[in-house]
Amino acid sequence: MADALVNLGIVSDTQQYITVATDALAAFAGARERLGVQVAGYRAVTARATRVVILLRMGVEVGSDLHCAVLRIADHEAIVVPNADIQDDTPHLIHGSETETETETETATTTTPDELMKTVSVLTH
Repeated sequence: MADALVNLGIVSDTQQYITVATDALAAFAGARERLGVQVAGYRAVTARATRVVILLRMGVEVGSDLHCAVLRIADHEAIVVPNADIQDDTPHLIHGSETETETETETATTTTPDELMKTVSVLTH
């Protein structure tokens, strides 16, 4: 549940979802030693709930080189929004919140897979 709430909070840019997810994760914090293999999922969700995540809104054609590159980025804790309402056919990367002023937001667009990888690298360091 916390995983879905974190994703929903980031995609909709609604802090309430992330707050509820963080509260749910905190309820299990003392039990992490007893979670077994599930601790990996717990840690991943906790990391996404407590740090700035890259959001990729993409309007590119499914199966294109850029689409495949975007999906490779998603393997690294980024969130991908397919079929986003974007006028051009380039992925839009958002690092930070779109509406919250406390978090510094960085945005970028890319046109090639190599450019996408370089941009993500810059945004995450």
